[in-house]
Amino acid sequence: MATPRIQIIADGTDVTGNILSGLLSLTITDGVGHDYDNVRIDIDDKDGVIAPPEKGAELQVSAGYEDDIQDFGTFIVDQVSLNGWPQVISVTARSLDGLSEAKQGRDQSYRKEDYPSYRDIFDELADRMGLSLALSNEIAGKSVEFESQFGESDVTFASRLGRKLDAAVSVKEGRLIVVPRGQGQSASSSSLPEIQVMRPGNVLSYNVTTVNVPKHSTVRAVWFDRLEGVDKEVVVQASEEGPEYLLRQNFQNENDAREQARATAAALKRGEGQATFEIDGEPSARAESYVNVSGIRSLVDGRWRCTTATHVFRGDGPYTTQLICEATV
Repeated sequence: MATPRIQIIADGTDVTGNILSGLLSLTITDGVGHDYDNVRIDIDDKDGVIAPPEKGAELQVSAGYEDDIQDFGTFIVDQVSLNGWPQVISVTARSLDGLSEAKQGRDQSYRKEDYPSYRDIFDELADRMGLSLALSNEIAGKSVEFESQFGESDVTFASRLGRKLDAAVSVKEGRLIVVPRGQGQSASSSSLPEIQVMRPGNVLSYNVTTVNVPKHSTVRAVWFDRLEGVDKEVVVQASEEGPEYLLRQNFQNENDAREQARATAAALKRGEGQATFEIDGEPSARAESYVNVSGIRSLVDGRWRCTTATHVFRGDGPYTTQLICEATV
């Protein structure tokens, strides 16, 4: 059986040995959205002599197996807890510094004259956040009419734009990553590895909930044409059956109305089912990966999309991966 392996470098110094000597658990969460990725390390400090990393320290985390170790990126320590008895040190680190300007509120308008495409907006956001930008061509080429950031941090604003554009927004390895949601793509537009969940095989437990959400054949959005002084509509196909879904918000332009209608149509489909699978440790599992399930039963077997992948390494137990999934569009 493959041997789990971790490596942790703190501010350029390899501290793996110190951590392994008292490791209770290492939890790596790879997700999408406002909270981004994080790492938690729990260490047995029974003698009270282990020096924890300082807040603000950079942790480079790699983990997996001896023959398949994966780079999970760099994380900034934002919380250190000392607990007793027994004495335990808990360290939490995130992919985005909690004290950075990215989390400070600001007011700004983005007009098409200055920001013709969403690449221009995300370029500026990434620059202010101190990150490089990894943006898919599909999102980059979308035209901007007008966007307003009112009292929002750059982090919150980027996440809101992602929801509008039906894009997955995350911070990983010093990059602001924006890719189409639900397409199993990395920031380079290449396909993420698909995860296999099998019985017999690697599945340890599962929970699947099917939701009887109302089906809608179309999504309708209303926008105001300032030149003609009248309301106009856009309609986007959502499914083969059901009544129309009307967005209550009136939009300022056709582009915004169409983007929101498309995102809503996709979200309605994804809401039809949720699943959680616990499997033997799978280092390649990431948020936005497709998950192929087989051998369990009807309503469970099939293709899912991972929204959060959590990797747990235990000092005295196995390495496992939890996949939180939703139905594919």
